[in-house]
Amino acid sequence: MIAGFAVQVAGLILYQLAIWIIPEPEKEITEFTMDPGMSFVEYQEPTQADLSSTKELSEEIIESKKEQDEEINWTNAANPAADFSSRYSAQFAVTVSPDDYPASAARAGTGTVTVRAQLLVLPDGRIGDVRIQNVRFSNPVGEDYKAEFVAKARQILLTRARLVSPPYTENGKPAKFIWTKVITFTLP
Repeated sequence: MIAGFAVQVAGLILYQLAIWIIPEPEKEITEFTMDPGMSFVEYQEPTQADLSSTKELSEEIIESKKEQDEEINWTNAANPAADFSSRYSAQFAVTVSPDDYPASAARAGTGTVTVRAQLLVLPDGRIGDVRIQNVRFSNPVGEDYKAEFVAKARQILLTRARLVSPPYTENGKPAKFIWTKVITFTLP
């Protein structure tokens, strides 16, 4: 039985070598005929008439930079999950609807996407900053759209996430803290 198997393997190897060594017969190049109805696009130098111009349509300020109260500093934020003396559990209200799913990713059919993020929660309960830790896709095609999901998750968490539970306290005073939150995007 082993000898038969060895003969089959040797036969397969010889067959593969023969296929690699023996060249394929050359195929004839089909004749190319030009059709008088064909047209060709020629390169044309731009003229002054082709140049576009812009003008300011409004004197209004469309966007202004908002000054922050203080620079975002993650280093001195408390981590209630690592504080075993306290049993703090943060509860957040976040709504993620099918409309939040990026359109290009929906057309590609990326499936369910789970985003895990670390939130910097300020003493007043607002979300100060978001760090995306992990993005998981049910379909490998989703990797191509990772940046879109990261941006969308960040936007949702910064604008819609609300702390429902009382804020974390240190020495009886509300303190900024870090908390991990997972949101899921489902294909509409």
